[in-house]
Order: sequence, then structure tokens, then C-alpha cells
Amino acid sequence: MGGKGDRKATKATSSARAAEALAAKGGAAGFGGFVGGRLVAGFGFGAAAAAAVNSATGAAPAGSGEALELSAELDGDLAQCLRHLSKRDTVTKMKALQSLKDLVPTKCHADLALFLQPWGYQFKRLLLDPAKSVRVEAVTIMAAVGAAVGKALLPHLKGLLGPWYLACFDPYPGAAAAAAQSLAEVFPGKKQADVLVFCRREVLSHITTCLASTPQSLGDARRDAPHEMEERHARITAASLTAAAALLTTLVQQQQPQQLTQEPDAVDQQAATDKGTPEAAAAAAAVQEVVEKLQELLNIPGFFKKHLGSKAIEVRRAAYGLVNCMSVAAPELLASCEAAAAPLVLGALQEKEPVNHPAMWRMLLSYINSQQPGCWAAVNMQKAFLPRLLALLRHGCYGSAAVSLPALLPLLALFPRQLLSLQPVLLLDQILESLWLGLPHCAGNQAARNATAAAYQECFNWGAKQAPVLATATGSAT
Repeated sequence: MGGKGDRKATKATSSARAAEALAAKGGAAGFGGFVGGRLVAGFGFGAAAAAAVNSATGAAPAGSGEALELSAELDGDLAQCLRHLSKRDTVTKMKALQSLKDLVPTKCHADLALFLQPWGYQFKRLLLDPAKSVRVEAVTIMAAVGAAVGKALLPHLKGLLGPWYLACFDPYPGAAAAAAQSLAEVFPGKKQADVLVFCRREVLSHITTCLASTPQSLGDARRDAPHEMEERHARITAASLTAAAALLTTLVQQQQPQQLTQEPDAVDQQAATDKGTPEAAAAAAAVQEVVEKLQELLNIPGFFKKHLGSKAIEVRRAAYGLVNCMSVAAPELLASCEAAAAPLVLGALQEKEPVNHPAMWRMLLSYINSQQPGCWAAVNMQKAFLPRLLALLRHGCYGSAAVSLPALLPLLALFPRQLLSLQPVLLLDQILESLWLGLPHCAGNQAARNATAAAYQECFNWGAKQAPVLATATGSAT
């Protein structure tokens, strides 16, 4: 980590001097909260992000003359690693992270306490890095630092937990698993839920900020390739949607922790006992705040179209998960925006990526269960819903028949009565015919063929059992 790179760093480049001059005039904070070679208060990319964080944290804005610099009291080895982490190339950052991994266990508590603040800025920045290995190493070191400093982490926790929690839902499984493990090491067991309750506003703020971001606001168009900025934005958006769903689920479970393990009578007794406890009251307040913030998000024009209709596979999958979570945990959220949500949720049957189909079906069934019959009135069944369903079946579910077709009968059972009363025989015939036409697409996949045959038999049997009801409905409709 020495050599020519260090000697070059001793003299500021013309671009660095220009950035510092711009900051001195109140200009942009620069890439990742850095101006020239100096670390400035806040975290973000560009002036808007820096200003938002400065406002939230009370830090001095870039260019105010109060930019943070590495303390002279900071351990030299740790300071050198921090400087190298601001480099652009992955190799240099990985060497610096590996050095930190070796250094942290050898440093005293006082050195690490001084290290926390500048490391926090770098940590948030590293989580946006396109290199998966960098993100994995960053959360691994965060766990080591958090465990080493203990309670000294608390003053920095509200600023760190949002990005740290989001990292647990990185679309790359390795990075997500490493982040979740690091958070669990620092906050084991129930402590993690308690920390989420304590920092809920900051976590929610970080999620909403990320969802409002653009590829340009998360990167630097002068230095990043367009595909790199798009990939980063899709990754952060998907993680934010999944984190919002996970946060709501965790807090609801925290509010009623005994319901999953006790008998109904015991649950009622326990709920009555726990209702007045400080923990339950804090959890209830946290749930209310999350619900209110999610309501604000859902009411943003185009929210559902932007995410459920995203070009990015991982963003659509995360959006399906969020709608599914809200359908189960807070259905009133979706009821208030039915006109905007229903056409896009029920229209998700046009999804052609088989990896997204499990999440799509979970969302669809839970949404209809929680929002019927109103949701059916908000969508054109004959022109939007049914054609997409039949196309999915005709194409063998685009390769996901084994996991998709078991959901067909539950969906059929949720069809609105008015739809079934119009032409029930024709509707059932179209479904059976589409299943038959989809069978050739399952060639070579025995599980898919078995699922198709089972779905055909289930739908046929359902039609036979429902024949008297459907005949009555048809007669009353005419």
C-alpha cells in the first residue's frame, strides 16, 4: 500500500484544487462526500445529497470552512487505510480493506473510537461500490469494529444503521448474507429488533432517500460508465424496497411477538398482558410511523408503475415482495390507493422472467385476498387480466410451470362472481386450452409437465364441482 501511489498523493491534482475552490464558493460536495483529498461532512453524491445529509445531521456544509479532516490523533495505520479507501480502483480498496481487517483486532479501544467517524463515511460509500467483494469486506469490517468499540458505537448508530440494514438486502446473496451476519454479530437476538425500533426514523429516511434517487445522484457521470450507474441504482432501489418490507414485518412481529408460537387462547391472554408494556407501546408507535411513511411513498404519483414496471428484474421482484408484505401486514395501505395499485398488481401476470414468478404469485394471491372485491373493479378483466393470464399459460409460464401452476387453482377460486357469471364455460375452456397449448413448452422438464397435468386436472375438477353454482349465477345474470 506504499510506493508511487503515496508519493503522487502528496500533491493535489488540478481537478482536486478546482473541486476545493468550488467548495469554497459553496459548490457541490463532490463524489461520495469528498472534496479534493479531504473528507467532508455528510454522505452522498452531488450537492443535493450532501445538503440533505448536512441538514439531517447538523454537520457543516461543504465549503463552510468546517470540513472534517482526519484527526491528528488518529492511528497512522488506520488513517493510511482510510486514505486508500477513497481511491477508485477495486484492487487498492480491497488491499486497504484487508489491511483494516488485520489491524482492527490489534488496536486499542481509544484508537478505534477515533476511527469510527471517518470509517462511517467510508463505510456508507463502500456499500455503493459496484464490486461485490468490496461490499462484502466492508460489512465484515463493520462487524469487527462494532464488536470492538461496544457502546462507543451508539453515538454513530443512527447514521450507520440505514445503509447497514439496506446492505442486508443486497441483490447479491453473498453481500446480503455477510451484512446480515455482521448486524447479527453486533446486535444478537432481540437486540436487533430493539435497535430497529430505536432507529426507525433514520432507517426509513434512508430508504425513502434511496427510492427517490436517480442513477446520476448515486454516481458521477464523469467517472462512471452508464451501465455501472444503472446497475447501482437498480441494486439500491431493489434493496430499499425489500428493506421497507422487512422493516414493516419485523416491527409488526415485535408488536405481537407471541402470536406465532402460542395457542389462540394463550395469544389473547398474552396480548392483553403485553398491550401496556413499554416494549409493546414502542413497537406500536414504530409500526404507525412506518405505515405513515409507506403511505407517503405509495401516494407519490407513478410509484407502482415505476417499480412494478421497472426494466430491472431485481427491482420488480423486490416490488412484488413489498406489495405482498403490505397485503399481509397492513392491507389498509393498499386499499387507500386501489385505483393506482390494482391495475399494475393484477397486471403483473405479464412477467416473463421465471425467477420472478414465485414472488409475483405470492403478491397476486395475497393482494387479491386482502383487497377483494374492490380490486377487481379497478382492472379491465377482459382486456388486461385474462389475456395476460392465458398468455402465461400458453407459454408454459415461460419456464416456471413447476412453481407457477400450483397457484392457478387458488387464483381461480378468487375470481369475482360477476366474471364467472358471464361465460363460465368459455372461461374454463380457455384456461384448459391454454394449459394444453403450454405443455410443449415443458418438453424435457418432467416437473413442469407434471405440474401442467396436475393443474389441468384441478381446474377441470373445480369446474365440475362448481357447475351448479356457475349455472345459477349464469341464469341470474341473464
